[in-house]
Amino acid sequence: MGITVSPEAYRLVALKQALKIHVMTQGRMKLTRTATPTRMLEMASEYTGKRYRRGEQAQALADIQQVLDNLVATH
Repeated sequence: MGITVSPEAYRLVALKQALKIHVMTQGRMKLTRTATPTRMLEMASEYTGKRYRRGEQAQALADIQQVLDNLVATH
């Protein structure tokens, strides 16, 4: 018994959590050394189609949550 999760859905959840950590700690903590704020915003842009500027991690987090909600609703 288990749930099968697509790689894209897993990546979205990991991105959401990385953004959440970054926002909650006000940028003092990163998920990994490669998960820079700029890279996280670039990844969020891939899924939302929006362009984010420096400091817009909270908006990117809200948009990624919306993408995840839509993904769950369709499955």
